[in-house]
Amino acid sequence: MKQTKNRICNLGGSLLDLQPHLYGKLDQQFQISSDHDDLAKLASPKHHLFIFCWQADNDRLMQQAISICHHLRKKIIVLHGKEKPTVTEINSNAAFFLSSEREKIFEHLIMTLRLCYSSQASVSYTSNNTIELEHIPEIIKQNLDKSLREDQLAAILGYSTSHFSRLFYRTFGTHFRTFVLSARLDRAKQLLKQNKQQSVSNIATRCGFNDASYFCKVFKRETGVSPLSFRQTN
Repeated sequence: MKQTKNRICNLGGSLLDLQPHLYGKLDQQFQISSDHDDLAKLASPKHHLFIFCWQADNDRLMQQAISICHHLRKKIIVLHGKEKPTVTEINSNAAFFLSSEREKIFEHLIMTLRLCYSSQASVSYTSNNTIELEHIPEIIKQNLDKSLREDQLAAILGYSTSHFSRLFYRTFGTHFRTFVLSARLDRAKQLLKQNKQQSVSNIATRCGFNDASYFCKVFKRETGVSPLSFRQTN
């Protein structure tokens, strides 16, 4: 039986017109629908993978798309050129920005699709190329609200878990779990300082902690103060 292709919803600019080579490679492995300004597709259960092709003239549409994804707790990948669009910090976790001019853009895009949508759709692909480890921190920081497992990321990159663990430590001088926890806490500190009215529970969720009590325990263990005390003094 022929396997059904995952469906990619192309919003904003036309991926076919703007990036024909990239579109051709994606089209071999995905079913791509060109919906452009139809943001209702973001709420459709039939659509799981979203790529927004950003241009200066559709910036408002992009902001609306990211806001919708934020409220629906979904992810959207924003593909841009040399100039990177800006987005309000409160919605930033919903979007992953990827420059179409970077090397190995197809491999980066595939890896981002698999990581961003691992809980919503099974993204399969065929590729013999791997992504340099130097880009992993960017991937992690863009997905702190998700469950980030070392074995999952290793599989996405084409490594065994043990080999990935050694490479990660050799490259960054720290273990994967330590790096992720540090990134989560840095994001929490940022949100606690910038969003004085946001509940600690909501901030915990946005930083990848499913339990607010556990978040408070870890935060105090690592910083010496509770999240509320940190907010009051910052």
